[in-house]
Amino acid sequence: MSTPNTDSDTDSENGDISVEVHDIKQQGSFKEAILIAGGVMNVHGGVYFGGNRDAKNSGSSENDLLAVHSHSTNFGGEVWPEDEPEDEVVDKESTRSIAAAYCATSNYKIYFQVGSFIHEAGYIKGNWSITAHISAPSAKEDTPIAAISCPRGSTIHIFYITSENFIHEVYWSASKGWSTGSLTSKTLKVSSYSSLSATWSAQALKVYCQRGSMLCELEYQFYPGDWTFRTLTDALPGTAIACTSYAGDDETVYHVYYQDEDHMLREYVYEFEDELDYDFPNIEAPPYTPLTAISWYIDGAYIRLYFVDNDGGIQELYNEADEKWNEVHTLPSVQKVEKSSQLAALEQNDGRLINLYHSLSEERLAQLSFSKSHDEDPGVRSILNEASSAAPN
Repeated sequence: MSTPNTDSDTDSENGDISVEVHDIKQQGSFKEAILIAGGVMNVHGGVYFGGNRDAKNSGSSENDLLAVHSHSTNFGGEVWPEDEPEDEVVDKESTRSIAAAYCATSNYKIYFQVGSFIHEAGYIKGNWSITAHISAPSAKEDTPIAAISCPRGSTIHIFYITSENFIHEVYWSASKGWSTGSLTSKTLKVSSYSSLSATWSAQALKVYCQRGSMLCELEYQFYPGDWTFRTLTDALPGTAIACTSYAGDDETVYHVYYQDEDHMLREYVYEFEDELDYDFPNIEAPPYTPLTAISWYIDGAYIRLYFVDNDGGIQELYNEADEKWNEVHTLPSVQKVEKSSQLAALEQNDGRLINLYHSLSEERLAQLSFSKSHDEDPGVRSILNEASSAAPN
């Protein structure tokens, strides 16, 4: 795979890209904005962002993260699968992808697919613009995308699925720009309906996918190095996957969310390989509902899980400081989530501001911003309020 193209020029496949704001909405502490990208912008795939980890909980350096791409020896885990996954018959519509990550140089990044490119929209100095056209020539149509940034936004990792259902990785660093990641060379084949989700800690990168009905984990431990594979649990074939992680009192805790065969939302929680029980409630959701999760840690874990109901409303399920999960409630969003869209989420300042992203159509992206206390104004403008009227083209 060639080094991704980050020039501002677009070719005939991409068309001219422009970005502007449309239909700003506000309802109490909730602020909505719609980002319109003109020209040829076909946004595809299923995307879940696994919660942005605050740099204060991480001991990794940029060199630690760059080491991800310099080893080839496999340590631990199960035998790396080289066989074809046994796919189930899945009646699942294709969905438009949207992924979000935090970057120190521009605060927010949004990723979406346009043909053989993954486009990056960045929020820089109060304006949105297209900041990169990342080459992904083998990406399949409607590819899932997962994006993570770590630490302090010094590197960004993007994972997607090719037309032959292999997971590929590209990553960005301030010193090297965009490069091909080491997971690409591992040639792991996933089911045609697999989603992707990713998170990180001071010890490792984690990517979650599906082979057959099995939810699987791909892990890169910064030391000693290289990717390992293991299966976690059975799940609904084609389920959305969301994940988040945080540094707890003793170890990093990972939460993975998915649906089971009965369309119930499920949670898989663990430290290292020790599964934990957080008494997750029994909640049924529409099959293949979009999922996204975020978390932060202040004398306990604060977790938010979002999914979409049959009417397109965004549902929030939350856990406050390791206490019991609260009842599901509907966010007062003016814009409904289309069935062909997925969700992405970012939190800032320990949940004082939460941003949710989804796709309204092939040319329109929406953001919902709200504070941790839903009855209080967050005191900040929607970050799409001052989007640029034009992006590089």
